[in-house]
Amino acid sequence: MKYLLILLTIFGFLCQPKLKIIDAQSYSWAGGRQESGKGTNYTFKVVAGKSSEILTIDQLWIGDLYFEVKPQRQLENLSITNEFDKNDTLIIQVNHRLLPDESNKLKPAFEFEQIAPPYKYEGKALIGYKKRGKQKYLEVEEIQNQAPKLYQ
Repeated sequence: MKYLLILLTIFGFLCQPKLKIIDAQSYSWAGGRQESGKGTNYTFKVVAGKSSEILTIDQLWIGDLYFEVKPQRQLENLSITNEFDKNDTLIIQVNHRLLPDESNKLKPAFEFEQIAPPYKYEGKALIGYKKRGKQKYLEVEEIQNQAPKLYQ
């Protein structure tokens, strides 16, 4: 019985999630002028199962849209850092912005090359991360839509 308890404890420690989603929200927005464009902001809150020395979060797919990301953590003095410890809550934010082209048609304003998702996933988003250099993924089942924001 004693060995079984030790084995279960070790197994539980090894199988704990390395990244856990606790909240996913989005809201659409529109600028007050045509040239400001419009878009959708996405915010994901995750809990890190390891420190930033072991865990690197750097990819996000929303549908087929790809974003390079850097998770952020707010410190007590309200400053922001990209470093984190085990069990810290992190924020991942991206903005899918659409800007008008020469003919005033809205086109995506991507900051980086678009990469197809590594596999067809069932959820609304896919977060790519590395644990000790080994690539892993976390599916985000739902994203809560908030009220749109219209800027003037």
